[in-house]
Amino acid sequence: MDTDKTGPAPRVRLAEIDGLRGWAALSVVLYHIFWETFGVFEPGFRNVFTGFVLNGELAVCAFFVLSGEALSSAYFAGRGHRSVARLAVKRYLRLTIPILASCVLVFAVMTAGLAVNAEAGRIVGRPGWLGAFVSFPASLKGMLRYALVDVYTLIPATAAYNPFLWTMRVEMFGSLIVFFLLFIEPYFKRSTLLFGAAALLTMAARSYVSCFLVGMLYAQARQGGVFAALQKRPWTAPVCWGGLAALVLADGYLHTNDLHQSDGTQMYVAIVVVGIVFANKGMSNFFANAPSRFLGRLSFPLYLVQFPVFISLTSGLIVRAHEVNSLSRRRWSEVSR
Repeated sequence: MDTDKTGPAPRVRLAEIDGLRGWAALSVVLYHIFWETFGVFEPGFRNVFTGFVLNGELAVCAFFVLSGEALSSAYFAGRGHRSVARLAVKRYLRLTIPILASCVLVFAVMTAGLAVNAEAGRIVGRPGWLGAFVSFPASLKGMLRYALVDVYTLIPATAAYNPFLWTMRVEMFGSLIVFFLLFIEPYFKRSTLLFGAAALLTMAARSYVSCFLVGMLYAQARQGGVFAALQKRPWTAPVCWGGLAALVLADGYLHTNDLHQSDGTQMYVAIVVVGIVFANKGMSNFFANAPSRFLGRLSFPLYLVQFPVFISLTSGLIVRAHEVNSLSRRRWSEVSR
């Protein structure tokens, strides 16, 4: 059996995937600022609309779906096991080098005494979240161990040099699952059924791995022309826009009222939203446009740098605003109006 599908097919980079990544990264950053940091201090930031567009878990789940497609798209485009092997060999360094750079920044901030998030957390009423980060003494050895090893384990957020990087554990594990399934794919006559069954099982287990598996199915569907065919159907656009509107309202309501904790809802919503974007020509074109692609190029650096900036500059501005009495609830409500 030929297990190497390599051929002359060029490497294809899907612009809409990059654009979606960019907007998802921006959503995570804004979520951390407006929903998590100031959401208690100013409840107006938490509403049905922001419950969807400023939803960190939803955006991260979308990242995982996009990773599943991106990691498998070259294989299904005909580049075969060599493309998978190259990705697998590079995966640890590709993730770890930028993680290390982010942690070095955090270590520098802590060592310089610029991490004032504990005081900022008390000011905005979030001592158990913002105030709980990096509450331990900085250690070069500890930072290196975290960046090189512990970031990929179940380390508590309170012991992490960058707790926002909990996603890297899922990213690494999900990537390995994708690579394994791609390597054994030629040995199954109906690999789509294999991927689908695995996706359903992991969904039932409420595992983020399901997002990667559905991403693989999307890559297969794209290669088979499914999304291109859907984009040409006259009924696709109204169905997609109507479905997206319903999801915005429903998921925004669930998030605003804390009704989706650990129940897998955000995984399911992310899977459907990404599928809707791929099936809709207008949405795909938006995420493939130049501004979205530019945001996509910034997505990983933005995601990695946000935490050191968050505990230093952002927290410092909160402390300073409180010192000059410009962050009182009364003044804040007057500015909001």
